[in-house]
Amino acid sequence: EDVTGLDETDIAYTPTIAGVTTAISGEGKNYILTVSGISGATVVNPRVLAGAAQDAAGNSNAETLYSGREVQYEPDSRPTVTLDKDGAQADPTSSLPVYFEVDFSDSVTGFTESNVYYIYGTGSAPSPVFNVSGSGSSYTLTVTNTGGDGDLAFYVPEDEHHWRWRASTSADNVVTLNTTQPGITLGTPSASQTDVGPVVIPVQYSDASVVTLEAADITLECTASAQAQLLVSGTGLEQRNVILYDITGAGYLSIQVAAGTAQSVSGITADAAGPSESIQVGDSTVVAWFSATPTSGDAPLGVQFTDESDAGAETITHWLWDFGDSTTSEDEDPAHIYEDPGVYTVSLTVSTATGGNTLMREDYITVLDDSSLAIGRRFALAALVALLSLCGTAILRRLHLRGQQAS
Repeated sequence: EDVTGLDETDIAYTPTIAGVTTAISGEGKNYILTVSGISGATVVNPRVLAGAAQDAAGNSNAETLYSGREVQYEPDSRPTVTLDKDGAQADPTSSLPVYFEVDFSDSVTGFTESNVYYIYGTGSAPSPVFNVSGSGSSYTLTVTNTGGDGDLAFYVPEDEHHWRWRASTSADNVVTLNTTQPGITLGTPSASQTDVGPVVIPVQYSDASVVTLEAADITLECTASAQAQLLVSGTGLEQRNVILYDITGAGYLSIQVAAGTAQSVSGITADAAGPSESIQVGDSTVVAWFSATPTSGDAPLGVQFTDESDAGAETITHWLWDFGDSTTSEDEDPAHIYEDPGVYTVSLTVSTATGGNTLMREDYITVLDDSSLAIGRRFALAALVALLSLCGTAILRRLHLRGQQAS
């Protein structure tokens, strides 16, 4: 019949069990007795004390002894096991092998990789290959290969067949393997042609846990007279923006990004990227530009001119150089000698099938007067004049003598 009043204080044991913990659950006719906290081998023989429970009429029970089969408790004396990542193991890591420590509280035999289970779940590295080495109470679990990136986690189940060890416990038995390098891509500029800007060039990242891109990591590539200022905006891990502004001149602009501006969770850094798609500055599709070496020196001065014009997708078909000393050339990269001292303005006109462009560089070449050479020339001229004068006098004398002899 249904009773009430039964609780943990109504249970006793014969023989008495030191440190035992008793719990009662249930109601009405059926109750469950749970016994725990036993530290040594013993027989568990509970009894319900008299007067522990009452029925609806107020009648109490007599003392009741446990009449089921004998319960003999034997404490688990098997060694305990801990499985954790090795103390020197980097986590996350970008490379294999990966090491775990397996430590038993007592020496065991027969422990191999067949006694280790891989914990597979969402985000786990697929198909790990691993082995176990060691002896006694200390072993090392080594992962030598996987089918890809992800988490590596293991545990040791209890040895139910040979009763040699308990199931493992762990404080940190997970290592993240990440071998993927962060990707970096330079996106399409917000404008393909501009006079002043601004123009935005997206820098897109993938698989990055840290992005450190700043203006110092950007190389601005300029052709002809095109120039710009730049800055980097944004804080996300997937995209930053390079902004070109205060654009001047004519030519083409593009950017390159240095290596190391992003890092994966395991410390792998991104490669360099670029150049980006070019941005045309100004309206002309062909932009004249040139350089010269040297641009100053003593007369006579030999100068090598080099065409550095940018025709974009077109082809330059004609060059016309004006060296500023009344001489010209139609060569692509001409060499020219300046004979006389002075300061010379040089211009280059380049032409394509659809148009042309001219660049004039004022006072670009400076030719100096070599004083020692000038003195030498004057001295040589004076000597020549004196020699001719002497020669002329001697000739006259000879003619005069011949005249006297003839008479």
